[in-house]
Amino acid sequence: MNLNSAKKITKAIVEIDHPLFDFRSKEAKINVKWVHMYLKHYVTKKVCQMLDVGCGTGKQSFAMEELGAAVTGIDCSREAIKYANNIKKNIKSDCNFIIGDYTDMPFNKNTFDIAIFPKNIIECSYGEVEKISKEIKKVLKIKGLFVLTMEDGIEKIKREKGYNALKKYQTRTGKFNENIILPNGKKYYYPIYFWTIAYAKYIFSKNFIIERDRKIDSNLHMLVFKKK
Repeated sequence: MNLNSAKKITKAIVEIDHPLFDFRSKEAKINVKWVHMYLKHYVTKKVCQMLDVGCGTGKQSFAMEELGAAVTGIDCSREAIKYANNIKKNIKSDCNFIIGDYTDMPFNKNTFDIAIFPKNIIECSYGEVEKISKEIKKVLKIKGLFVLTMEDGIEKIKREKGYNALKKYQTRTGKFNENIILPNGKKYYYPIYFWTIAYAKYIFSKNFIIERDRKIDSNLHMLVFKKK
């Protein structure tokens, strides 16, 4: 993950106050609807400890809290965590948000029942995801669950007929040097990595057992793993 780029983009998003990133907005509620639809039956304990890896401004975290879970969110962006804490105060949430590195998380072993990593895998290199997988295994309890949501790179290329994008593809690293344009018209460098469902399964299966592979909308897959 290019931390400098991630922090700059998140800071810019927070500054334009886009409704998609504010849990209280209609747009955000629609965006996290999948949490209520697909994670509800996994919250079975009276006190279910959940971890939101790459929580951003806390959308998924607040949604999981609505399911009855005790939620901790971690993100590399100070601005995103500050934004999440402002919403937390406004809606009287008990979510806990911290700034941290996904590849070296500051939690004790066997802390969480469930961890989620929603849509953020494309920002991470293959080596970083290997480390993230080990970290999530460490902080999950025995038989804890790990939920990953992601697009499949091959499906995306076919859907968008984006074969020209392959010109930017680095075979050795799997990286695309992309740019992202925010609603205010500003452009930012946004390096991403080519991920497929098959390769994500391969990496995470080193530390987890795959429980479920489900397509939850036209573009998004949800993979559920159990700690070995």
